[in-house]
Amino acid sequence: MTPSEIIKTRVTRGDMLAQLAEECCELAQAALKLRRTFEGTSPTSVTQEEAEREFREEIADVLLTMRYAAGLEIIVMNAADIDGISARKQARWARRLSE
Repeated sequence: MTPSEIIKTRVTRGDMLAQLAEECCELAQAALKLRRTFEGTSPTSVTQEEAEREFREEIADVLLTMRYAAGLEIIVMNAADIDGISARKQARWARRLSE
């Protein structure tokens, strides 16, 4: 069996969602740690390079878990839908920044 097949056959939909939530939390923590290296107002024991590496690692974990969630039909990854949602949110974000 390939690694992909093993994961798809041994991880339940519920466990995949739990894993995704955990990875998203870890990404959030890595983003906050990286921010601390930029700001310098709340010292941290890691360097900016270490924080950036951890941030990239967590992004990869989230993306990997999302791919498996899509494969288990937990979420539907329709690129056109995602692009449309992203475009609307980008416009709203820019509008708020302009106000």
